[in-house]
Amino acid sequence: AKNYNGYQNLMKLSTIQSEREVLEEELEKYHENVICIISYNDKEQYENINKRYQDAYLGYQTKLEEEEAKKITKNIIFYKEARYLTKNESKYLSYLYRIRDGKTISDDINYEIENKELEIGNILDYSDNQGLIHSIEIAEKCQIEFPKKEILLPEYECEDASSYLFELSKKGLSKRLGGKIPDNYKERLSYELNVIHNMGFSNYFLVVYDYVRFAKKNHILVGPGRGSGAGSLVAYALGIIDIDPIQYDLIFERFLNPERQTMPDIDTDFPDDRREEVIEYVQEKYGKKKTAGIVTFGTLATKQVIRDVSRTLNIPNYKVDSLCKFIPAFTKEKLEDFYQKNESFKARIDSDSTLKEMIQIAKKIEGFPRHTSSHA
Repeated sequence: AKNYNGYQNLMKLSTIQSEREVLEEELEKYHENVICIISYNDKEQYENINKRYQDAYLGYQTKLEEEEAKKITKNIIFYKEARYLTKNESKYLSYLYRIRDGKTISDDINYEIENKELEIGNILDYSDNQGLIHSIEIAEKCQIEFPKKEILLPEYECEDASSYLFELSKKGLSKRLGGKIPDNYKERLSYELNVIHNMGFSNYFLVVYDYVRFAKKNHILVGPGRGSGAGSLVAYALGIIDIDPIQYDLIFERFLNPERQTMPDIDTDFPDDRREEVIEYVQEKYGKKKTAGIVTFGTLATKQVIRDVSRTLNIPNYKVDSLCKFIPAFTKEKLEDFYQKNESFKARIDSDSTLKEMIQIAKKIEGFPRHTSSHA
């Protein structure tokens, strides 16, 4: 992507590709400010792509491919996947793949991970290397500046979000307090509504109110409220939370204040066997394209990396368990820290060659992403 518009076009094509095959007319539609590189293996597509893109290149990996690519176009580029930085790191990659695939060193499996450094070296030594020059040119063409992020929220259907939120809050608080609203509650409600209105979040509160109301109407349990959102009297009045922030002296500013221009974060809990019903309701009402789960990344943390690498090396569980006992459930320290600071941990490893090998591998891949899942 040359710029932000090109980045948006790439995101559009990527989204389409995650659902189905990208059509030629879609490549045409989202071609602006995008640089296209075709692998030599797909060289027959080059002319077609070259008509659609202002910047189209043919990528090669070997000397032979380079010579053949030159016959098709002068826009060639050295195009080689790099899976590690130095040659001695290549051996650790196979263990990452084994962890990914649930394999061990006993399994008869050969991972193609060599980058063929000699072959690359021969290409890079070539004096008039247009493929490398074009790499630099492409890098210089790519100048993305991300704009200041906007708050993009689905719209709750009503004439005026702020006025409707005021009416709902006043009515809801009156119901909560048995028809009589004390002055301190009136002042707090007025103050909160003013901050919410000025920061442009009236619509957000109505959207959350909407799906919480749906859940309660359909006898889906809703958590009483937690996190900073429990400090909002408006959320209490709307039935989003069931905790009276004034009774428990909870602070609204921790949740929302004009000095901190961030999105309000209302954590809402539903039973895991019925939360999908709430998600489906939101998708149907506001649109599937406007509703998304948040990703969470599992990593090869200290204990996890010991267990995963040990499994690939077929190390018995009792040895692994005895090592893991030295590591707390939650820690920011690395394996090297435990090895240097804990004599018992160090002694156990130094006395066992398989554990020594395991720790050497584990230290190299510790902290790497392990898997992705949906955030709760």
